[in-house]
Order: sequence, then C-alpha cells, then structure tokens
Amino acid sequence: MELGVALAGSWRYLQAIDAYSEGLYRDPFNALLYRHRGHRFISTRRFEAAAADLELSTRFDPGNWDTWYHLGLAHYLLGNFDRAERAYLKCAELTQEGDDGSLVAVSDWLWMTLMRQGKEDKASLILEKIHTDMVVGENTSYHRRLLMYKGLLDPGNLISEDAADLEIATYGYGVGNYYLVTDRQEEAFDTFRRVVSGAYWPAFGFIAAEADLSRIIK
Repeated sequence: MELGVALAGSWRYLQAIDAYSEGLYRDPFNALLYRHRGHRFISTRRFEAAAADLELSTRFDPGNWDTWYHLGLAHYLLGNFDRAERAYLKCAELTQEGDDGSLVAVSDWLWMTLMRQGKEDKASLILEKIHTDMVVGENTSYHRRLLMYKGLLDPGNLISEDAADLEIATYGYGVGNYYLVTDRQEEAFDTFRRVVSGAYWPAFGFIAAEADLSRIIK
C-alpha cells in the first residue's frame, strides 16, 4: 500500500497498479487495495477495470465514501450515467453533515450526471444545498463550478487566460460540460479541447474531457 501510494504520487501509475496487485495477491479481500487500484485504473484510462475493482471494494467495505465517489466517476467516464447516479447518491448519503468539502465534490459530479440524463429537476434539487459561504477547503474549484451551475458565476470568467494546467483541467471540464448540457455544443467541445491540450493529464477533468471527446465525437 505504501509503495503504491508513493508511486502514484509521482504519476507512476502502472507501477502503482503493480504494487496494489501484489498486495491483493497477498490479501485478496482488502477493500482499500481495490479502491486504490481502481483509482489508478482510472488514471490509466482503464475504466472498466476501475469499475470492477471499485464494485468489489464496495462489497468488502460499503461505508467508504471515497470508493463510491471513484465508482461514480468510473461509470461516468464509461457513459453509464444511470450507474454513476446510483454510486454518487450513495456517496452523498455517506457525506457527513457539515463536511462542505465532500458535499461540493460529490454534488458537482452528481449534478453533471443527472444533467447528462436530462433529469433537470433532480439536478436543481442538488443545487439547493449549495451557497456562497460554504467552507470547502481544497475543493474550491468544485464549489465555484456549482455556483456557476446555479447562475451565480459567469462560465466565461471561470478560467483565467493565464490559468495553470490543473486549473484549466478542473474548471475547464465543468465549464465545457455546462455548455454541453445547455445546448452550446461547439463551445463545449472547444473547451474540452483546451483542457486536453494541457499537461495535467491525471486530473479528473482532463480524463473526462478526453473521454467525452472520444465518445461523443467519433
């Protein structure tokens, strides 16, 4: 586990997967090893393998917030939005009251998942819990994306011209998806292309933009 985490920290995801696999050879019912390996399958674009590992992890430890969060992402990236919705709803259920950082993280992906299915009424209910004075810690980007979905921030101003690659990936995907679900496809794909032109390829926003461009634009 320690080796896998260290390798993943330096973007050596294939080696990290090998380390977690070695751990699972020794301890095949370890929920945390499946969760970490599933996360790194996402990093290496092996979404079906990620979903399989994360599903197993939920069987062994159904109360792990991070596992449901990553499982939702794996299904989202596969375009299985109904399954992603179920995972994110479970993740939201496990979010502790007062933990605004976790709340905005799961709410952002759940809103996008619902909007991809045309469930606008349910998506609107998600935004009712979001307000401007939340204490979100490192999840500022998710918070600001949600405020944009509520109409409190202008999507055109969310990404600065001199933004770093991680900022472009994170804000850019949210903006691009917002354009996509509000029938502004050309702007959506232009934004996704800007995201994937950057260098921060492990970011979830980068991976999601890449997946959408691959799946939607044949």
